[in-house]
Amino acid sequence: MPIFTIRLVERTTEQGSADFRMQAATAADAASLVASAHDRCLESGSGMVMLADGQTKFIEVETVIARSRSLLLLDDQGREIQEIPIVEAPSRPQ
Repeated sequence: MPIFTIRLVERTTEQGSADFRMQAATAADAASLVASAHDRCLESGSGMVMLADGQTKFIEVETVIARSRSLLLLDDQGREIQEIPIVEAPSRPQ
């Protein structure tokens, strides 16, 4: 029987939030400042969003929104060749 290398890839969409109160000329300006602080947070690999005025909030995952998976066939060098369709078994009644 042949041997296959299959890569299981799981993707999870998570949600977290933090509220900031700030003074700015417009809501769009305030949102832009928060977005820039969040970009810096992501670049540093931290969950801590820090604004210039000292407000600091930790973005913690509150819920998992979605989860998906795929199965990929790999060649002998570990390169992805194709996705293998998943045939889900029917769910059993509870």
